[in-house]
Amino acid sequence: MKGEKIGFWKTLKTTKGAWKLLAVCLAVIIVFSCIGALMAHSGTKVVIRNISFDKRGAVLTAELYTPRHVSAEDNLPAVLLAHGGGVSNGVMGGFAQELARRGFVVLNVNAYGAGTSENPPTDETGAAPGALWSPRGLHDAYEYLCSLEYVDKTRIAVGGHSMGNIRTGCVGAMDGCWMTLNDMLVNDLYEVFGIELTEEQIYEDADKLAEQYLNEDQMVYYTALKAEKEEIWNNRIKGVAGIGGGDKANRSMDIQTITVAGHEVQRMLNANVLMFNGRYDENNAEMSYFYDSAKYTSTEGILHAIAPYCQVASGRAEEGHVYATDTTMRTTDKGVDLGYFRDLSVTDDPVFAEAVKNTCLRGTLIVNETHSQNFLSTETTQNVVKFFEQTLGYNNGDLGDPSADPIPYTNIIWLWREVTSAIAMFAMWAMLFPMAVLLLNTPFFAEIVSEPAPARISKKDKGYWLMCLVYTLAAIFGVLYVGGIRDRSWSDILSPHPRILPRGWFLPFDVGPLRVLGWMLIVSIAIVICLVVNGLVNKKASLKAYLEDTKLKFPLAKICKTYLLALIIISISYIILEFINRVLFVDYRFWMAGYEILDPSRAFGGIRFMIVLLPLYLISGVFINSGRMTDMSEGKNTALNVFISVFGMLLVAIVMYAISVTCDIPTPCYFFCTNFAAVLLVPVTAYISRKMYNITGNVWLGAITNAMLISWLWASMTDTTQLMR
Repeated sequence: MKGEKIGFWKTLKTTKGAWKLLAVCLAVIIVFSCIGALMAHSGTKVVIRNISFDKRGAVLTAELYTPRHVSAEDNLPAVLLAHGGGVSNGVMGGFAQELARRGFVVLNVNAYGAGTSENPPTDETGAAPGALWSPRGLHDAYEYLCSLEYVDKTRIAVGGHSMGNIRTGCVGAMDGCWMTLNDMLVNDLYEVFGIELTEEQIYEDADKLAEQYLNEDQMVYYTALKAEKEEIWNNRIKGVAGIGGGDKANRSMDIQTITVAGHEVQRMLNANVLMFNGRYDENNAEMSYFYDSAKYTSTEGILHAIAPYCQVASGRAEEGHVYATDTTMRTTDKGVDLGYFRDLSVTDDPVFAEAVKNTCLRGTLIVNETHSQNFLSTETTQNVVKFFEQTLGYNNGDLGDPSADPIPYTNIIWLWREVTSAIAMFAMWAMLFPMAVLLLNTPFFAEIVSEPAPARISKKDKGYWLMCLVYTLAAIFGVLYVGGIRDRSWSDILSPHPRILPRGWFLPFDVGPLRVLGWMLIVSIAIVICLVVNGLVNKKASLKAYLEDTKLKFPLAKICKTYLLALIIISISYIILEFINRVLFVDYRFWMAGYEILDPSRAFGGIRFMIVLLPLYLISGVFINSGRMTDMSEGKNTALNVFISVFGMLLVAIVMYAISVTCDIPTPCYFFCTNFAAVLLVPVTAYISRKMYNITGNVWLGAITNAMLISWLWASMTDTTQLMR
């Protein structure tokens, strides 16, 4: 079998060399997974458990972070975290880790239908699976959190990103109280004791009204009712952190009409609610805030949209500032500007402390980042950690307690754990090559191998460069078309359907993978056209030669053996993941690219995607491996083909975000909102295709391996709600 150099490893020519590379890859995975686990567990201070429970006919799964040696005698504040659409709870791991190392109990939840959570017939609100404006299990998780003996029921807060932001708002709305404590007591005076009150009187102190209207025996009963209402009041959610969304995406910001003592009045939710936004977030104008993007920049639009909730008379909130509001809405333009949030502390500023205590904090913090960057952001993590620290009054002990050992909110280390997981993931990819070589050296699989065909083109071949240009233009068009340039006449982010492949029973996952699949379909069509045209005008690069060189026409028996080989190497990678996940609570992950444990329904959905992906990877394999040049070294030629594979997509990303930064507007293309992982995975799969071809002499092993890898990733990271169709 032909051997070749891979990176700085000496060779895959021999079985010994393959074993050596395999051992190194395994060592890298284990070592860096252990390092990541140590950081996630704060050494040995934090315990992480995978938990599951069934409240309504479906299992809900989550990660539970607790201090080591926690007991029922403890009384700890807790935070409930919710991930966004198209991902699982792993992307919220950074927030969870940083809060856990500060002593909080953290429940990081997979929504119903996402991750390993199942779908119930209906969720907490009676909504069907996958409903947008729904808690999707988050309120069930909140009730589970409240049931833990060591959790302080008076100090619980929630935080969520993107669609998780919507879910936190729904939980805040379900559990929260638009009535103030005084409203509740005034209602008792009206409903229990029959006291008629004017609209002016309902704003007076209920205790004084009780003293005025009730006799001595009634006061005893009133006092008992007050104790009940105070318990209800104290056990409400204290804070809602909306990450990557705004007033229109988080129902905790809603202003409700309620009835108090027979009078209809407006109220704000009695909880501290802050929004944490990216300045260049793709969703700012059309999903989060609904401002006029033709009139306002992103910053101006957010600050104008948030102003009514901050009760700012000028109609524009100050960036980074927080406000103490009147939740009774008696005054709607007299919010008190408490100053820049990052400078405030409940231990140093009594006005700020009183606002937090009265759960009337409102505001937004805007950071120079995009939507998906929110959960790969040190600055956003700092802001979120500070919010929970201040609203729950805790950081390794009660704030202000001399015995507390607080960690500054600016001390953020979780990104290093992300780096270790990324290294483990790259080692897993690298491990595929020596495993393939070792199996191909066995008699059973040896017949798959043949010598790669000789290179047919040179650097001077204009036809090849023209194909590369067409491919790049198709890649650019694919991103813009499938992602949808922001034009209100035809782009609608609220639509779950991409423009190429409709979602249905066979392609069960959400919009993210379908956008990438649409992009792949466009570039595949362009490749086929290029190969046919180039074959017609260039005899040396005829279509027949392309197909013969890449062994696209392959005996069925050999295809089956190739599939079995790919299945074995992917299965071994999965078994190693099972080990590091169950023992160390880590996985292969970087940002939006992550491989997780699969339940049967998600695995079956991944198989369906693999069926669609395989022909597309065969086409790209023909393109990548027919670009081998007689006058360029293999290493340089591989690098060139890998770069060409991602250049168009990368160019769109650079231009789009340059426009956003220059003009202070949301990114004009939705493709990267849920698909930045594609910028990493497209060149990785191109590299795998090329290297597997050099090992086997055909495109099949690379194509099948890539189809399995991407199907596994999509099954790990996407919403399985549509599997119920």
